[in-house]
Amino acid sequence: MNKIILDSIKYSWSIKIFNQIPSSYYLFVKSNYPEIITDETIFFKGTNSEDVLKHYLETIDNLNEKFNNLLKIEKEINMTEEDENHFNETNICWMCEKEIKSIHVKVGDHDHFNGKYRGAAHYVCNINCKKPKRIPIIFHSGSNYDNHLFIKALAEYGKNKKINVIGKITEEYLSIRYGSLSFIDS
Repeated sequence: MNKIILDSIKYSWSIKIFNQIPSSYYLFVKSNYPEIITDETIFFKGTNSEDVLKHYLETIDNLNEKFNNLLKIEKEINMTEEDENHFNETNICWMCEKEIKSIHVKVGDHDHFNGKYRGAAHYVCNINCKKPKRIPIIFHSGSNYDNHLFIKALAEYGKNKKINVIGKITEEYLSIRYGSLSFIDS
């Protein structure tokens, strides 16, 4: 083997020529519960990277607090007369679409965020259908280097100091959990 090939195996020939710094961010919050939390678009363009990171994490912390409160909501079932008639007349579980054979395993399932009746269900299907513990945040190109900056900023500026990272390799991440938020790659 010639000497140039051997030298290139032993040494890195890459040279750092610039730093990646954030100049802006864009967030879109999509809600399935407009009566509880509305859709929202947030755009911020800063004068320097520290301003952008601080503003971004302030926004993330505010969303985290808002979603923490949302996840604590436990509304009781609110059945209309029509809902009660449907519950009494049906013997098919709306979740698994199988027959409910005993009255002792039949329950009225409802949405715990707003209390609305969803349908008759097996007791077991109802118990297994749990409210989410985290709100997913879709991070465009999240598994790449952008998340590296984000994790450093979370550690430095974030209110919630507990950060859980599921990594692929050194600077590629599958998921970042921060409070009630779970950042995943698009």
